[in-house]
Amino acid sequence: MKFLKFFLALMIFALIPAFLFAANPQKVEAVAVVELRHKKVDERPVLSQVMFSRDGQFMVTAGDDQVLRVWNTKTGEMIDEHLNHNDWIRGAAFSPDGGKLVSVSQDGEIKVWNIAQQTVQKIPHEKIRGSRVLQFSPDGSKFAVCGYDSLVYCFDANTSKLLYKIQGPSYSLTAMSFSPDGMYLAAGGRNGKIMVWRSDVGSLVKEIRGDGRRVRAVVFRPDGKQLASGTDSSRISIWDVTTGQLVTMLPDHDSKTFSLSYCGNDLLASGESDNVVRLWDLTGNRLIAQFVGHTGTVSTLFYDETQNQLVSGGFDTTVRRWAMVR
Repeated sequence: MKFLKFFLALMIFALIPAFLFAANPQKVEAVAVVELRHKKVDERPVLSQVMFSRDGQFMVTAGDDQVLRVWNTKTGEMIDEHLNHNDWIRGAAFSPDGGKLVSVSQDGEIKVWNIAQQTVQKIPHEKIRGSRVLQFSPDGSKFAVCGYDSLVYCFDANTSKLLYKIQGPSYSLTAMSFSPDGMYLAAGGRNGKIMVWRSDVGSLVKEIRGDGRRVRAVVFRPDGKQLASGTDSSRISIWDVTTGQLVTMLPDHDSKTFSLSYCGNDLLASGESDNVVRLWDLTGNRLIAQFVGHTGTVSTLFYDETQNQLVSGGFDTTVRRWAMVR
């Protein structure tokens, strides 16, 4: 009997740290903070995009001051500015080879910057009303743009010609992502539905019903088998790409999810309307860390695999770099 009591006490003691850790996730502060200043007036831009080059050496930021800024990620110094847009820059991305920088503004204007030649090309196309999101395919052969209308436009990255346009799940599309192997393209918006297409021809693969709330972020797991979505509800959903079925929902965290980034197959970071970046362990569906310091909604996230760090940008016009935790 004494041995049994001792054994039970030992088991309870062994469970306490895990319980406390799950109930009290780590609070993490940024290892580096960059504050973005407006060029002409004493204001700071609202950040709508932060994106890294594939090698992690450069970062581009875009926002409502119509300026693209390119930064050296090692020194934190701004090395270039592009001032050619006439409206809020909603999306920007480096091509995977680092040779091009493509940007789209809210008025539908798309520009391609040749980094080596320091030239800019405006892409002629039909007006994309209220452009919001721009994404490169992983192989750099194409990029897609969507916005307030219900269409997704896919362009050839080499010729800048429109490859196809496809009907999205709703008007006011606010989230889009290519799968890591480039095979699929997913987008969602106002009505909570998400559509997944073959990215080469634009044919529909699966329609995911969602939770009926506006989709603000979608991202494929690195192995491409699952898709995470963040909405105006306080729950993040994980979907099976093949079946379209709900795999799991993460615990309620009482804020809207504006950005998502996988940090490996079993870690997911979420940027929230309560100014917090949350890190989720998907093997146990539990919150393991909260990255605190932003004073505005965390609108964009990027996992820097080269340094195993997470980078965030927010409506507080700061970019913050965080050391990863487990």
